[in-house]
Amino acid sequence: MLKNASEHLLGRTLATGWDVIEKCSRNENATGGTFSSCYKVKKNGDPKSSVFFLKAFDFDNFFHPSTPGISVMDMIGEMTNAFRYERDISEFCKNKHVTKVVLVKDSGEELVDGFSIPIVPYLIFELADCDVRHMLTSYDNTDLAWKFHSLHSVAVGLKQLHQHLISHQDIKPSNILVYRSDSKIGDLGRTQTLSMQSPFQKMNYAGDRNYAPPEILYRHYIPDWHLRAYAIDMYLLGNLFVFYITGVTMNSLLKDALPEDINWEHWRGSYKDVSDYVVNSFNTVLTNLRIELQNCIEDKEILEDVILFIKYACHPIPELRGHPKSTSNDQYSFERLISILNLLYFKARYRM
Repeated sequence: MLKNASEHLLGRTLATGWDVIEKCSRNENATGGTFSSCYKVKKNGDPKSSVFFLKAFDFDNFFHPSTPGISVMDMIGEMTNAFRYERDISEFCKNKHVTKVVLVKDSGEELVDGFSIPIVPYLIFELADCDVRHMLTSYDNTDLAWKFHSLHSVAVGLKQLHQHLISHQDIKPSNILVYRSDSKIGDLGRTQTLSMQSPFQKMNYAGDRNYAPPEILYRHYIPDWHLRAYAIDMYLLGNLFVFYITGVTMNSLLKDALPEDINWEHWRGSYKDVSDYVVNSFNTVLTNLRIELQNCIEDKEILEDVILFIKYACHPIPELRGHPKSTSNDQYSFERLISILNLLYFKARYRM
């Protein structure tokens, strides 16, 4: 029997009425994933139909029966739960009028005969122009005003998710999609939420560890879900902010500033014992950034606002993260950071 039915949808008209017109790579849209195949689709019979993005779940790629100690039924259950959760959390967000997140347009299951696992579940999304990583590396017109406007949309998206007890957990350049003049957060598949049962609810951190905040990298566990999850999202926004401005992440800058024996790859003690050194290294990064960014941000007021935003969002101690005027009840509120980004956008647009 052939394998990977999800790789053979091109040219088909799906039972839900979508024509699969082109196969595309994951980096053309951030709604793909390790265990999925991606396509462009149009609604059958509608000449005015826009092109959409289809994410086909690849059961066969996920299915590794030879993995020692892993139940085959458990693996199938994990895959099924992942598909169901991403579909249902998207529908939940749609019903709650979340506007700055990429949501599922349609979903279904296609039977593809002749394969060892013939059922291909899929989700269909609005097709983006590109993701932010591609935008920042491929276009010269991504000036500061555009960057602040895009980051503003991301912050609004995170605020909308938090209003409904959803923590994204995986904010990174490839998960921010560009739609003409707007930006939206993609890939809800790794979210944690108190609104429904997430496959990743019991994990300390569900996202890409290359972008994880220091407390996660140092294996520091915060029992309170709200504090842990919302502090993570705020750091991820700050980390993204640094990437937009410098082309590298705060994680990379912080790791380079830390003595090798106490960075997260080598330290095996508690985070509390090393946190003072991490804070000192963080302050060194901020000082260096202020000096280095003077060459590209000539407006001193904008430069100081940029440094302050990074300081507020990326502070390595989660309890000290957030705007200093925030109260304990709204410490991780994005409201004030959204205002800063909005002001930065207008300053960059009209003063630079």
